[in-house]
Amino acid sequence: MAEGIPVDLVEFADNRPVLDMLLSRPLGLLALLDEESRFPRSTDRSLIEKFHNNVKSKFYQRPKSDAVCFAIHHFAGRVVYQADGFLEKNRNFLPAEIIQLIRQSQYDMIRFLFQCPITKTGNLYSAIQDTGSRQNVPSFIKVDTKEKFNSRGLASQSRAQQTVATYFRYSLMDLLQKMVTGTPQFIRCIKPNEQKAAKSFDATKVLKQLRYTGVLETIRIRQHGFSHRFTFADFLRK
Repeated sequence: MAEGIPVDLVEFADNRPVLDMLLSRPLGLLALLDEESRFPRSTDRSLIEKFHNNVKSKFYQRPKSDAVCFAIHHFAGRVVYQADGFLEKNRNFLPAEIIQLIRQSQYDMIRFLFQCPITKTGNLYSAIQDTGSRQNVPSFIKVDTKEKFNSRGLASQSRAQQTVATYFRYSLMDLLQKMVTGTPQFIRCIKPNEQKAAKSFDATKVLKQLRYTGVLETIRIRQHGFSHRFTFADFLRK
């Protein structure tokens, strides 16, 4: 455009408002779910009421009935979520007494799993990520491992257990960071039919999968834009 060449802007479906509704703080769905999960007397009904009263996005829809559910208008279409068991699944906490009991196991490996610090994404901490040295990796073959496991466990004794939603949010941030810094290639796997039958192509099912995974939208954008790209060397030669 700066060179005076007319270029038609390519319109595309922006999913940012839906992502903000889900991930924003303090009034995003996941943040509200975490907040309600901290209250011992909260219920799935109180969670739904909190959603209804705080989420103001046009992509959020409350039911016409008194059902414990809500709907979200995603990129692929409207999805209804039944909220029964939301809080229990999100907490996913082990009682402190159970953790302490397992930490006293006679088996080094079991004791280590519950003494090892947990990362923000919910995975066991690995010393390889920080040092790249095999010397820091616990070996269950070595004899003197008891002291090592006990010392590693001190870091997680007082650490509060995180919710599933919190682990998901950090996992998503970690994934996006890796995608930005790398050059990922995506392979879309499409199921031709529900019966896992050979030589059976369900066109309706395949089309739905292509639409829901964004393949059709990507094709449309490529058609309206510059779908064929030369390398700089080929461009200069031409």
